[in-house]
Parts: sequence; C-alpha cells; structure tokens
Amino acid sequence: MKKKFRLLTVILIIIISIISGNTNVNGIDKYYFVIAIALDKSDDNNLLKLSVQIPSNSSNNSKEGDSSQSSNSKIYSVEGRSINECITILNNYLSKKINLSHCSALVISEELSKEGIRSYFNTFNNNSELRHSCQILISSEKALTVLENVSTSGEVFSSRLYDYLTTSVNYTAYTEKSTFGTIFKSLNNNYNDLSAIYTLVSDNIVQTSGIAVFKNDKMVGVIDANNSMSNSIVSNTLNTCVITINNPFEEQSKVDLNISLYKKTKIDIDILHGKPLIKIDVFPEGTILSSGQSFDFTDNNNIKKVQDSVNLYLTNNIKEYLYKITKEYNSDIVGFKGIYKSKFLTEKDFEHVHWDEIFQDSVYEVSVNTLITSSQLFNKE
Repeated sequence: MKKKFRLLTVILIIIISIISGNTNVNGIDKYYFVIAIALDKSDDNNLLKLSVQIPSNSSNNSKEGDSSQSSNSKIYSVEGRSINECITILNNYLSKKINLSHCSALVISEELSKEGIRSYFNTFNNNSELRHSCQILISSEKALTVLENVSTSGEVFSSRLYDYLTTSVNYTAYTEKSTFGTIFKSLNNNYNDLSAIYTLVSDNIVQTSGIAVFKNDKMVGVIDANNSMSNSIVSNTLNTCVITINNPFEEQSKVDLNISLYKKTKIDIDILHGKPLIKIDVFPEGTILSSGQSFDFTDNNNIKKVQDSVNLYLTNNIKEYLYKITKEYNSDIVGFKGIYKSKFLTEKDFEHVHWDEIFQDSVYEVSVNTLITSSQLFNKE
C-alpha cells in the first residue's frame, strides 16, 4: 500500500511539473531577433548611433518611438557612449529583449570606420549571440541608410537581401567576402591588414562594389571593382568573373571572356637592396563569350594573340592594384608579410627585416600565363 502511495505521489509531482512548466525559460516570443545592425556617428559626433532592423511582425506590439516603419521590418535607433549602452537603452525601451543570433549583416559607415573599428568588434565578440558568419559591410553613406533601403525594398525576408548583396563575389569578383569572423581574425593577427565589402549608397539604391581598405583598424581608402578583381586573383580567392579586353583583330571592338584560375597564384618574396621584391605568377583560364564579326578561333595563332592580350590586360590591372594598396594606402591586405615570414625559423630573426617600415617600398614583378579554352561557338567564317 505504501509503495503504491509513493508511486502515485511521484507521478502526481511529474504531472504537476509538466503542466506548470518552467517559468524561467525564455521562448522566442520573449525576443526581438535582429536582422541587421548599423553603426554611425551621432548627429553631433559625440556619441555612437546604433540602429537595429527587426521583422515588423515581431514588433507590432512595441512602443512608439524612433523607428523607420515599412511593411516588412522596423528600424530602431538609439545613441549612447558604447555599443553595450545602446543595447541596454533598446532593451529598456522595447517590450522585448534584443537578440543578435539571427543577425545577417553589420553595417558600419565609412565616416566611423576611418576613426577605427577595433573596439566595436571586441565588444561584439564578447556577445556570444552574434555569429561569426555575419556579413560586414562598409557604407559610403550613413549605415542607417542601408538598413532603410533594404527595409523598403519589397523583399519579404530582408535578411535574404543582405545575402544577395554579398553573393555577387562568387561570379563578378567586384568585391570580396568579409564576415565578422574574417575581420576579427585580421584585427588580431600581425600578418595582414583587413579589408571589407564596400557598399555604395545613392538614390535609394544599395550596391556592393569595390573593397574598403584598412591600415590597422582604420579605413584608409577604397579600391574599385577592377582592383577588387585583381585582389581576388592575387589572394587566390577568385571563383569566376568576366573581363573585357581590346579586340586584337578589330579596332574599336572588344572581346568578353569568362576567367577563372586553373592553378593557384604563386608568390615569392625576397629583399633586394633593402626593398621587398615580390614576384607574382598568375595562371588564368579563359573562355571567350563574345567577339567581333570575322574571327577564326580554330587558328592556334589567333588564340595565342587573344592570350597575349589577356596577359597584358591582367598584368596592367594587377600592377595598378598592387601599387595602389602599397604606395597610396601602405596596407598589406594580401598578407605578403605572413608569406615572407614563413621563410624564417624564429620571430626574432624576422624582426630584423623591419617589414612594416619597408613594405611601402615594395617592387612587383607580375607574370600572367593565360590559357584560352577552345569554344565550339566560334568557327571560321
């Protein structure tokens, strides 16, 4: 009898626990899941302005305040002395707690980036919610403007649009991949300077084009789409892209080619007369997409002429890019320092090189060896 009573008591306790539940557990209805974050300087330049974009269907019950409203999402902005203070103000102001685990993009204004971004990344890194795959965008205008344009774009899921903005690197090479993880890694190593996706904002249009270049943690300039393509070739991150060269057979016409790398770019570095001599061998493979009126691409000599034209075009573009980041920005975003450092057995031996002092005097030798694959689209006419 006593055993039955004890068994019934245990069962009753379990049933009561299941029915009552754990009141301390926070469900998804307790949070505002942030789609994107924008960091700007405040209007009086004395404070940080932090803006968050959240789905509108999760913010219908929130209070009225400083928000930009659309059918798809809402944006809330606050000003404070630090990121944590801004988030605390938002948590106090809104009816739910801010959660960063679904954040797709962190947008930072060019104005703020030029003052340094290290402290912001250190703060976010201490927040376990923000994923290291979060996209990093540097905006030519206010970062808040990017959020507003995405919010009013008509895209049902705004987070997808941030993905669309950054996936073009896979087939254009007009910018690069930059995530919280890659930027934080660059900030905390001594082998290369960091770079990030550069976003142009104008006439309610947001377009990723080029790369924001940094020295230490401060933005020092921008390289355009052509230079970005060269960056991907030198750094072995090129997937595929399209280039347009002068037609070697017909004046006033062009040839379009799709190129990729059939072999990894080779980089060799020596110090000559106190200056880094950096030799770069590039191995592109191209397919002709369009041409003029009367080509015979069944002739190997003609293919050789196209290859030579591509070699010249890429050599000039790569050298322009290399001397721009070296002479103008003094920024080693490729990581030449790490490549050369690998030749030394100890850190102390490498220190005698004084790389940071001599990098700006670097001299480049670029060799491009293009292969043009035959195409059945072009026959003798």
